[in-house]
Amino acid sequence: MADLPLTTTLLLDRLRRTWEGGESAWAEIDARYRPVLIGFTRSLGLSEADAEDAAQWTLAEFSRGLRGGQYERGKGRLRSWVMGIARHRVEMIRRSVGRRPENKKVGGSGGVSPIEERETPDAEGMEAIWDREVERAVFEEAWRRVQGRFAPESLRAFELVAMRGASSAAAAAECGMNFEALYMAKSRVTKALREIAADLTRRYGDDE
Repeated sequence: MADLPLTTTLLLDRLRRTWEGGESAWAEIDARYRPVLIGFTRSLGLSEADAEDAAQWTLAEFSRGLRGGQYERGKGRLRSWVMGIARHRVEMIRRSVGRRPENKKVGGSGGVSPIEERETPDAEGMEAIWDREVERAVFEEAWRRVQGRFAPESLRAFELVAMRGASSAAAAAECGMNFEALYMAKSRVTKALREIAADLTRRYGDDE
């Protein structure tokens, strides 16, 4: 994910004003939403490859729709519009995958495949999945950004204790630290991650 210096609203305004020379703004939109869309569509039952296809298709439709004036901020939330595009693509892919002979059920309800029978979450469920994937994307980007700011053993200490659930004793032994150094390393990395994550989260805030 690239650096995200602008809110989504400002990026959209830049794209609307001029599509020529708007590559940097579009690259940031792509970087912001592609990982969320892949996770979102994976949660709706798509394979990794199909989720990547769905994300690409959604972003292309997003671009075309924005150019065509289909999205008006005053009439609805951006995230709802994007989720609607993604959901439509997921349903198309699920029907296509379900028609493949190897995916047809033997017997059952008219040969309907399991992927076609999979229940699609309601609006509240969709929102919850989207929020979870935004949180995941934010953490992954924040984690990437702290890599060059701390010593490898400090990052490893945080990873072992906070991400992998290792005991302090086990983490201290692996990292060659005493308990005080382990605590300080974990605290510094945690503080940096929270600051970066808060900044990144604000970039999604105006999607509401």
